[in-house]
Amino acid sequence: REDDSYKDSILYTNYNTHLKDYQEKKEVLVEIKKNTEVLECHYTTGNWSILIKIICLDNEHLMHLLNTKIQAIEGVSRTE
Repeated sequence: REDDSYKDSILYTNYNTHLKDYQEKKEVLVEIKKNTEVLECHYTTGNWSILIKIICLDNEHLMHLLNTKIQAIEGVSRTE
């Protein structure tokens, strides 16, 4: 985005460990990518399942995105 009022953030998220099937993981990514704030979304190895690069106006916007959109996705167990 060209508007300097937006700030980039990196969000790490885990989905529930029972989501072993590739199709289930893909569905979580599809839901995450529906949010216009999401710039990039990648599978990772290690402590986190997905790395998401997002853009928000401020901390309040970030918290709204996390609480009402990302964490509301079925299968997302936590974010950091």
